[in-house]
Amino acid sequence: MTKKGKMFEPILRLLGELSVKYEPKVIFKDGKPRGPEGVFGRNVRLSSVYEY
Repeated sequence: MTKKGKMFEPILRLLGELSVKYEPKVIFKDGKPRGPEGVFGRNVRLSSVYEY
């Protein structure tokens, strides 16, 4: 991952956390909010979830 990509990772994580908490009806079929661990697991870096 590039240096710029590493700098954006915390921002993207926060946006993801915001989305799963406040827009669950749009994101999940059951419409229930989840925390980041409920979506990505514990201590998972987004760069390890997505292939670049």
